Amino acid sequence: MHRKVEAGRGAGWIADGFSHLKSNGGVFASLGLLMGFLSSLPLLSILIGLLTPVLHAGMVSAYDSSRRGETPTLGQLFDGISRPGAFGRLFPLVLVMLIVAVVAIVLLLVAVGPALFSLIAGGGEPDPDKVLAMLAPLFLVILILFPVGVVFGWMMFLAVPRAMLEGVSGFTALRESFAAIGANIGAFIVNLLCWIALVIVMMIPLMVLGMLFGILASAAGELGQLFAQVLLGTLFGAFYAVIYTASMYQAWLEIHAPTDADEAQPPAALEA
Repeated sequence: MHRKVEAGRGAGWIADGFSHLKSNGGVFASLGLLMGFLSSLPLLSILIGLLTPVLHAGMVSAYDSSRRGETPTLGQLFDGISRPGAFGRLFPLVLVMLIVAVVAIVLLLVAVGPALFSLIAGGGEPDPDKVLAMLAPLFLVILILFPVGVVFGWMMFLAVPRAMLEGVSGFTALRESFAAIGANIGAFIVNLLCWIALVIVMMIPLMVLGMLFGILASAAGELGQLFAQVLLGTLFGAFYAVIYTASMYQAWLEIHAPTDADEAQPPAALEA
């Protein structure tokens, strides 16, 4: 079962997501900083990337605790692992995400791999004609992968909180997300446009900070540059994780949440 909401709620998921930060804001900031820090560490970032749905589920769990009047804790970031049965429900999301990533990489390698390896083997200055010849298939693959990636992102957006909070299997949550996305396609498109605008706005201060840190880090050598990279990654990752999971939780409240959470939802039409 899912609910149909107005297209403008796509922006409301982000705006109202901020309202979840009013209480226990310090805890949510700490959760975001911890996830951002782990995601910025060399080598460990690969594992954290694979476990992103699980960690997002932990943050969603913290938002749910806060809405119910409980005090969320830093340890809830790992609720997707520590809560009985949670990881089993979330693992299919990790698996499907990994398969989608591998397929995307294979498509890119098939499209531009031979031309790229030829350029590398040739050495010296790259041949402009070969570079241009490589761009056409690359653009075509990106043109195909972008909408697929967007829809898959929407599926995960709905599936993570359902697997964490409703006890729904990850595969089931992904399968049932198609109908919910179709019923709310206007809201998802608005939400996507808002995220694009928000990321662009976020990049401006991060670029300024990056230049400042780069100047300071250059004097400190490789260690200083690594520190600057981790610090910037932590800040960006924290902001993104906190806002993204807050909007994810808000969307779940409006589209899928059981009736005991109806007081947090705007009026919406119920669909099978």
